[in-house]
Amino acid sequence: MSEADHQRPCPSRPVFALVAVAAAFVFAFSQLGRHLAGETVRRHASLTASKAPHAGREVPEGPPTPHLDEPNVHLSLAEESHSSPKQGVRLIHFKNAIDPTLPNVSAIVRTYEGDGPKFLPLLMSLLAAAEGHVNLNVIAVNVERAGRERLRDAVAHVNELCERPSVHLELDWVYEGNHVPEKNAMYGYDATDAMLSRILKETRNQRDAGGWLLVTNGDNLYASAFFEAVKQHMNGPAAVIATRFLTRYPMPTEFGKVANVPLTPAPHMNGIDLGCYVSRMSRIRELGVNFVNNTANIRGADGLFAEKLKPDGEKFVMIPRVLFYHQ
Repeated sequence: MSEADHQRPCPSRPVFALVAVAAAFVFAFSQLGRHLAGETVRRHASLTASKAPHAGREVPEGPPTPHLDEPNVHLSLAEESHSSPKQGVRLIHFKNAIDPTLPNVSAIVRTYEGDGPKFLPLLMSLLAAAEGHVNLNVIAVNVERAGRERLRDAVAHVNELCERPSVHLELDWVYEGNHVPEKNAMYGYDATDAMLSRILKETRNQRDAGGWLLVTNGDNLYASAFFEAVKQHMNGPAAVIATRFLTRYPMPTEFGKVANVPLTPAPHMNGIDLGCYVSRMSRIRELGVNFVNNTANIRGADGLFAEKLKPDGEKFVMIPRVLFYHQ
C-alpha cells in the first residue's frame, strides 16, 4: 500500500490502540501458522473413503508404544547444510535437538520450481509434526535446475527457526553420470535414488541402520499428528507404515469424480501415494530396493517401491487417519 503524498496529522490515541490490536493479531496468527496444515487435513477426516480395502492390517489408534533406545547420532547431511543459523539471539520455533530415545527418520523432499510458495509450508509441516516424536533429517533436492535461489532462501529461513539445522539442500546431484537436467523426464525418481544412495551410506553405522525413510514432494502438507501416529508402530514388525490421505486429483466415487476424497493406501503400484508412508531402512538395505526400475513404469515408482519391500501381513500397517495431503 503506498503512502499519501501530503503530510498527515499526528495520529491520535485511538489510532495507536488500533495499531496495537493489529500487531497482537499478527503475532497470534504467526503462532497458529505452524499447525495450519494439520488442522486443515483433520477437517477432511470425516469424509467417506472411495478406495478398495487394502491387503494389510488396519490398526486402530491406541496408546503410544514404548520405544527402544536409539543412537545419539544424526545424518551428517544436516551438518553440511549451506544454510546455517545466524549468530546471536534468535527465535527457536522448532525444538529438534537429537534425542537418542526417539526413532530416526530421513526425509527426501523432491521439489520443482513450480512448487513455489508451497515449499516452505511443506518443510514447516514436517518439522512441526516431528517435534518430540522422531529425529528428523531432511534432504531437499531440486528435480530440475530452475528455481535454485528460491530453494536456498526457504531452507535458510527454516534452519534459522530450528534448534538444530536439519534441512540440507542438494542442488548438484548426479545419477548414473547424469547431472541435474533442465527438464526431468523421470518424474524426479532419479534424484530420489541419488539421495537414497547417499542416505544409505551415511547412516550405515547407526544402531538402527538409519531408522526410517520418508519421500515426499515439495508441494505436499502433513498433519501435526503424522509422526506421532506412525511412531507407535516403529518398534513392531512393520516394514511399511502408511496413513490415509487426501489428493487434489478427482477420484471416482458414487457421486462422480471428486477431489479431496480420503483414500486408503495399499502397498502396490497405483495403490499408494509416495508421501503417505514411511519404510524401514534396514528392509531397504536387505532387499536392495530403489525407485528407478525401468522408464516404462516410472510414474508408478512410488507403489512399486512399496511393493518390492514385500510388506505382507504384519509388515504393512495402515493407520486409518487422514494425516497427509497430496496437493
